[in-house]
Amino acid sequence: MVGSADVSQEISVIQSYFFFWQYKEQADCATVPKAGAPEAYESHLSDLLR
Repeated sequence: MVGSADVSQEISVIQSYFFFWQYKEQADCATVPKAGAPEAYESHLSDLLR
C-alpha cells in the first residue's frame, strides 16, 4: 500500500473540484455549501461525489 489515509483524503478533496466541474450541471452549483459551513459539509461532500 502506498500513501496513507491522510494523503488519500487530500487527493480526493483536490480532485473533487475537477470532478464537479467536469460531470455536474450548472444548476448543481447551488448545492455546494458556502465557505465556512459547519462540519455537515463533509457528509454533504461525500454525498455530492456519489
